[in-house]
Amino acid sequence: MLDRLQGLENEYALRFEPLIPGGPRPDHHRIFLALRSSIGSIVDIAQGSRNGREQFFHGNGGSVCYESVASAHDGGLIEAATPECRGPGQTLLYQRAQERLLLRALPGAERGMDADGTPGRVGLLRNCRDADGNIYGAQENYEAIVARGLDLLALRICLGGALVVSWAVAVALWVLLIVVLVPLVPALILLALAASMASLPAPGAEPADPLRKVWKVLGTGLEWAELTVSAPLILPWLLALRAFAFRRPRRTLTAFLVSRPVVVGTGTLDGDVFGLSEKGPAVRRVLRWTAVPGERPIFDFGNLCKPLLSPFFGRLWAPLSLAAPRQRLQLGLSSGNRADVAEFLKVGVFPLLLDLCESGDLDDAPRLHRPVPALHAICADPTLRRRVPTSHGPMSALELQRWYLQRARRWVGESTLVHPEAQQVLGLWAEVLDGLEADPTSLSGVLDWPTKRALIDAGRDRVQGAALKKIDLRYHELGPEGYFTQLRDAGLSRRLIDDESIERAVFEPPSGSPAWQRSQLMRDHADDRRLRVAWDSIRTGRGLRGQVIPIDRFR
Repeated sequence: MLDRLQGLENEYALRFEPLIPGGPRPDHHRIFLALRSSIGSIVDIAQGSRNGREQFFHGNGGSVCYESVASAHDGGLIEAATPECRGPGQTLLYQRAQERLLLRALPGAERGMDADGTPGRVGLLRNCRDADGNIYGAQENYEAIVARGLDLLALRICLGGALVVSWAVAVALWVLLIVVLVPLVPALILLALAASMASLPAPGAEPADPLRKVWKVLGTGLEWAELTVSAPLILPWLLALRAFAFRRPRRTLTAFLVSRPVVVGTGTLDGDVFGLSEKGPAVRRVLRWTAVPGERPIFDFGNLCKPLLSPFFGRLWAPLSLAAPRQRLQLGLSSGNRADVAEFLKVGVFPLLLDLCESGDLDDAPRLHRPVPALHAICADPTLRRRVPTSHGPMSALELQRWYLQRARRWVGESTLVHPEAQQVLGLWAEVLDGLEADPTSLSGVLDWPTKRALIDAGRDRVQGAALKKIDLRYHELGPEGYFTQLRDAGLSRRLIDDESIERAVFEPPSGSPAWQRSQLMRDHADDRRLRVAWDSIRTGRGLRGQVIPIDRFR
């Protein structure tokens, strides 16, 4: 019970204010480099081995990387992942430790940019939707049984075929690069330069950086080339995952996830209309269909596709990890919670229900007739009265949540060994459902969306339009300028984690987790400049003298 590995990934939006009005502004990649240098002055860091991404790991086993696309490299986001944790309390603790580390590194990053001639203030926002409606943000990861019996056998057979194709494509790609593309590199650069110079700036406008335009054109071409090469490999594997992977959680827990924004949604302002979730209205699929990033599914299988691309980078046997009966179940429908209670319930209720699901105790759970339209309808209804069609008849989001709560209570009550945090999860879950049913405003400072809605409603008499949206965005900002931080510091929000525990977690890895061994190995090989760290292993040395040390999964 509540003994599976789990963790959170977050994309932090960047805000920069020049100290001199109209002064120079650094691109986001420059801010990332300054932030990395500052974090390295606070905790030990080591270079990551993530293919095609700038990533580093730090002392407690978590990671930070620069998330961008090649065609817009300068406008990326800061992506940070917690170490692998066990239980909701540990996950909440290390999420808050992640935020504290990033916040503590900001002054050093600002000093670094000042020295480079771009003085200003940097802000980090843990949210999922910007002022222009672009969606990014949080994801959740839970260790779960991917399949059993014939489903697992079928999935492994499909994996064998995909592995053969992956090796063949990798060999063909390397031959193509050596024989064809390498001699054409000068011509491609000249072609990209000519294409970038074709559109000249208007009279009086500041001329663009030609080299930056070259890289943008080349980056766009590389993105399309990567999609073209990987699509024939990824799409059949995605079809196999849709057919055989995580079938029971998808069948029994989709209705829970669709109704969950009433508890863990952070709220968002779209024009003048307030909704419960930033990500929910943008979801288009229950499951991922393609490798295109903009699909935004509830259950995201992208993490189960990436190992198939590892042979392209020389890791021939990495895809075999997909044959294990336990895999990482990734939720694309998540939220960047600032309130402790909402975060704790987000990472506590779902893994508890996974325990019920894997034991067969949710096989009669309500099933939604049309999950995505139901999600959109629930997210658009702060009154919480909207009913959606289910196999149990029309049900509201609160009724769906109460069905799962009652089933979880029964299961925990009948269990001989009860995890200490299970009763806390059930108690808080029942408390907030009672509060939502009676008066959602009573949960201001407890859940995020009622808190944000109260702030926005309080501002409607003074400001409108973009100024109201600023309240929406600044609610999520880390540090003293963030509106939720101000509420917390004023004692107007309920805290579940104390400052002393958060401070220790900045430097120490969680116990009973692969992060503990990763952190230990990083310390043991701190003098190795060629050290490369990954979630499942670290590599020391280089070439034939290099050594790959696997990281135990602690099962």
